[in-house]
Amino acid sequence: MICPCGLYYIGKTIQKLKDRFIKHKSVIKIGKDTTPLVQHCRDNRHNVSSLRIMGIEQIVNSSGGVDRNTLLLRKEAEWIYRLNTITPHGLNDSLNLSCFLQNR
Repeated sequence: MICPCGLYYIGKTIQKLKDRFIKHKSVIKIGKDTTPLVQHCRDNRHNVSSLRIMGIEQIVNSSGGVDRNTLLLRKEAEWIYRLNTITPHGLNDSLNLSCFLQNR
């Protein structure tokens, strides 16, 4: 997700991208969540209609004996790292690397 400021939020989903984006916008409108994404939009008075979404990578099948969710978590962590989206440089609150310890 891209905010009008140019900051990025990286997230994984098994839902259709459009459906996940609608849920994110709903959480932002309610404004009670404490995630960096919601706080940033609230503090900077970003209207949800100004947010943009972009698919980065689609995982069709898992590989290497790794279940799909673990693979999605690994890809999410990889993109958070590559694009440096942990707050304050972006809108992710953390970089979870524990998914790389599974299935080894």
